[in-house]
Amino acid sequence: MLLTCKLFRPGGSRVTLGKGKEAREYHFKPLDSKADVDDPRIEHVCDVSDKDDIGTLLAIKEGYEVHGPEVVGKVKAAGGQTSLPPPPPPAPPAPQAHGADQGQKHYASLGKPDLLKLVAERTGSKPAPTTPRQKLIDRLETLDKHST
Repeated sequence: MLLTCKLFRPGGSRVTLGKGKEAREYHFKPLDSKADVDDPRIEHVCDVSDKDDIGTLLAIKEGYEVHGPEVVGKVKAAGGQTSLPPPPPPAPPAPQAHGADQGQKHYASLGKPDLLKLVAERTGSKPAPTTPRQKLIDRLETLDKHST
């Protein structure tokens, strides 16, 4: 399947997937071998045939995409693969907490910078960065109790 690298790098982009003897290197460069590989107006593409590698590259939304529909049509007409491997099944939803446990579990999953920010937003005053994490959680839970 032809993929386009969205990031321009002079000389093209080389990507290695896998390790050791199993490593596969892909060179994203102009489709036309006579085109200037350093011209930023020309798309850099590569034919990637390994299904896992296609999935890995397309998972990087800011970096790669399937090459234009007109090219996909040509590949399909030539008998090439143009479909992605099926996506993995969705993860089951996490159990939802209810009542007082909900805030506690939510706050416990946050990092200290997020807790500091939340306390500042909810109280209008910025807590000291040295405030213990549990004290920040306790403060937020107290605010939750008084806001209901």
